[in-house]
Amino acid sequence: MTTIAYDGNSIAIDGQVNCGSIIQSSDFDKSINIDGITYFCAGTISDYQLLPPIHRVDTKADLEGFFLKDGKVWHFADVDGVWFVCEAIPRSACGSGSMFALSAMAMGKSAEEAVKFASTLDVYTGGKIRVFKV
Repeated sequence: MTTIAYDGNSIAIDGQVNCGSIIQSSDFDKSINIDGITYFCAGTISDYQLLPPIHRVDTKADLEGFFLKDGKVWHFADVDGVWFVCEAIPRSACGSGSMFALSAMAMGKSAEEAVKFASTLDVYTGGKIRVFKV
């Protein structure tokens, strides 16, 4: 999976991609721009094709994350085949290392520092960390 953190000023996301217990890449860009909307995705890479979630409510996917639209940060997730979208709150995180990232941000760390911390504890988080100012 991955770890994505939002601290109110920036979104940080790791670059590690796994196939089971094998790291396939440590520098994968998990951000996607579709029609001027930038998505930051945690989940199965093959499910990225199901984006954008705000237009698709008929497909079950193993995907969650954040997207930037009209200057706002939004959180999206698939729950039992239904897409949920809501405005993100500062100090939000998702993905396999989200609990570690949330803990780090609760202690005053930035989104980037939170993902870096999550990578020390979550085997599915690691590699290059990309940071996007919002």
